[in-house]
Amino acid sequence: MSDESTIAREFAIIGGGLAGSALAIRLRQAGRDVVLFEKERFPRDKLCGEFLSPESRALLDRLGCLDAILDRGAVPIHRARFTSTGGRSLETELPAPGLGVSRVVLDATLFERARQLGATAHEEAEVSVGRKAVWGEDVIPLDVRIGSAESRATTAQFQARSVVGAHGRRTRLDDALGRAFVSGDYPYLGFKLHHRPLDGATGDRLRNELAGVVEIHTFRDGYCGLTFVEEGKVNVCMLTSKRFVGSLRSARWPDIRDGVAAENPKLAERLTALYPLREQALAVGHVPFCFKEQADDRVIYVGDSAGMIAPFCGGGQTMAISSAFILGDLMASLPRRFGVVERRRLAREWIRVWLRRYRKRLLVGRALQSVLLRPRLAHLLLGCAVGCPSLVARLVRWTREDGALDSASALSLQAWGRTRTR
Repeated sequence: MSDESTIAREFAIIGGGLAGSALAIRLRQAGRDVVLFEKERFPRDKLCGEFLSPESRALLDRLGCLDAILDRGAVPIHRARFTSTGGRSLETELPAPGLGVSRVVLDATLFERARQLGATAHEEAEVSVGRKAVWGEDVIPLDVRIGSAESRATTAQFQARSVVGAHGRRTRLDDALGRAFVSGDYPYLGFKLHHRPLDGATGDRLRNELAGVVEIHTFRDGYCGLTFVEEGKVNVCMLTSKRFVGSLRSARWPDIRDGVAAENPKLAERLTALYPLREQALAVGHVPFCFKEQADDRVIYVGDSAGMIAPFCGGGQTMAISSAFILGDLMASLPRRFGVVERRRLAREWIRVWLRRYRKRLLVGRALQSVLLRPRLAHLLLGCAVGCPSLVARLVRWTREDGALDSASALSLQAWGRTRTR
């Protein structure tokens, strides 16, 4: 470890989830030097809807991960179904098959792929970004605590010419970096728990109706998604509010389950046909649907660290991977021994590219989410969508990848090349 800490790495990535590992893979495919830090140990679970939109297949294939994910039991998803509290239902075919796969499988597969390609990958690594640069500001210092208390954690110092934050929607690192969004008060809570269908006719009916489908069920102040993942498990994941949970007897899973089941009859039917695989759900609070900076003087942000799309859109995971592709292509175009000037130009270009590609998508997603969180409006929207299929297609286009990832990367690289020659 002492040898590593004396060498300035080209790129340090904080966070070994989808965006961080995909970026590390992309940079290693370009032959660049990467160190990747993940604060937990794989395999580990994560709160997520665990639906990969159809566009993700091509991206995962280019990362060299698709076959491994399919071999580990990812489930093809062909249709999406939405229900309202008033009993209205909308079902639509996906333009191509998506995938249902747990974050336990997905994240570990990408992280191991990055390691196989030669990225230096550390698990149980908590990173602090130094405030003072060294070597004429061409590198950024990192203090890294590696290992758990049980395994006698050690502390090491690293230096990197560029640091990427891919650590997720909100962590202590955001507070340490002084990011503006952490001062906000966000009313949203997330819960996730894997289930299995019951034995007998009730469970069989659920297996048949949920096979190849991702479902979204709305309720007062929230919505709940269900989809099969590997090993016959059903992921139940919901977004709701502190107000709704505060109206329940407790924030324990049985009371949450009973509370949302009382709101939506179809959701009640689903939940009564399932049994949980753990006693309590994974939970996160203060989910930040807000504007975030995509870069600052020390760190470039990617994935949920840069901005989070409304979960019901089903494109959050694909957006994390696609943004890693675009950022990776920009980074790979840097000279081998780049310094502070190139790093600052890269940050400005990334902000421009990210806003152009993702800002509208996030704004549309948040506007639609505000409708879904209101039962009467959600019921009305589903009615309009049933009567106007073209509306569904338009909404999907506004909130998902447009299939022009290579074109976006090429245009970004052309613009980036022009700024580098000025």
